[in-house]
Amino acid sequence: MLRLSCSYSRKAQAEEAYSSRSYHAGLEVELPAGLTGDQIDDQVHNTFEQLRRAVEAEISGQVPSNGDKGAHQSPDAGNSPAKRGRNGGNGRRISNAQAKFALDLARRNGVTLADLDQMIRDEWGVGGLYDMDASSASALIDTLKVKKAA
Repeated sequence: MLRLSCSYSRKAQAEEAYSSRSYHAGLEVELPAGLTGDQIDDQVHNTFEQLRRAVEAEISGQVPSNGDKGAHQSPDAGNSPAKRGRNGGNGRRISNAQAKFALDLARRNGVTLADLDQMIRDEWGVGGLYDMDASSASALIDTLKVKKAA
């Protein structure tokens, strides 16, 4: 089994003079064994392109139409990042440290990224880890710690 880890980052001008906002998306997928070099190249290209489109859509404030009926949308996805403000909704956004810790706990517990995203959608009603606020992220981490202890 092969794992493909791909990410895309871009900075865009912010509302304030001489400032910018950073946007980043990352994805890790498992590739089936026995792929040829060309098939692996195609997977890398397609995964990178999907991430690029997602980041560009986020920057422009457009929600990608993927037929997923909003599974990856946050409740305020119709608002542009500029309208939502720096922290999104009412609270602070998830910190990078919280996100990393949650992902590490999930990995140690054998929870796949897809399962983690589904858990987040079901329990917290947001599209994914980086759509969470800091207090919800703390609750997610507590949940993952309990799973580890069980």
